[in-house]
Amino acid sequence: MLDGNMTKYHTEYPRAEADVVAFEREHEPKRRFTLQEAIETESSLVPESIKTLFAIVLREHPELGGTQFEVAREGDKRCSIGSYDILEREDGMPLPVIFLDTEDLSRFQRLIDKGLLAVKMNAEQLGLHVDEMTPELLRLFIVSHELGHIHDFVKNYLSDPDLDPWEALDEMDDHRDASMRFLPGGGLTPRDFADRIRDAKTIEEAVDRVPAIRNHPRFGEIDTVEGWIDLQDEEYRTSPPESYADHFAARLILRHADIFLPQREEIAEAA
Repeated sequence: MLDGNMTKYHTEYPRAEADVVAFEREHEPKRRFTLQEAIETESSLVPESIKTLFAIVLREHPELGGTQFEVAREGDKRCSIGSYDILEREDGMPLPVIFLDTEDLSRFQRLIDKGLLAVKMNAEQLGLHVDEMTPELLRLFIVSHELGHIHDFVKNYLSDPDLDPWEALDEMDDHRDASMRFLPGGGLTPRDFADRIRDAKTIEEAVDRVPAIRNHPRFGEIDTVEGWIDLQDEEYRTSPPESYADHFAARLILRHADIFLPQREEIAEAA
């Protein structure tokens, strides 16, 4: 009897750290969904506004039906707040997955409070002043933006009959790399670029850390580290891949302004 109880104890309450993690993952709520599953789930991890968005996407963009949605955990390297990735299905085909933090809305409010250029641009694309951006709307824009990247892949690369699916992904990555090559930070994302140079005391110190700055046409014109950080953010946001995703998101939300922007119904007529 004692041995049986001990076995049961170890099965239900594993003590080894790795076993604890595995046990928690096995018994935690489902976090990865197809878009249809996300619409139908009763899990509080998928907000109602995102369910509504996915229902619209499946109706208007059935080519995105193979996309999956994962509620990211805090600290997940693939997702600070929102991102996408192209993984591999069991049959060897590409699997687009969106990663989004839906559990901590305050993270989106902090982005707004920081006055980030990206948030200001997103608000303007919706016909709003940045002060009218809410954390819920920013979260919706971000997930729509990631859908825009996947739409770009499916429509403009995966559909190419001369490329196999992974060649199509390589082609998209090559185009993205080319579009970032002439940014102040070269191929660095705005966050990585800012992390590299933010505490630099002089422009020369920033250049030592990111030599690509010296090759930018505006070198010698911008004389503050913060100015270079802002320029990297601006040029990244207006690069072709990011513009495509932003425009997809804005059009999607504006077409349904009566649902997502009830306070600005007049915007729907301009979409």
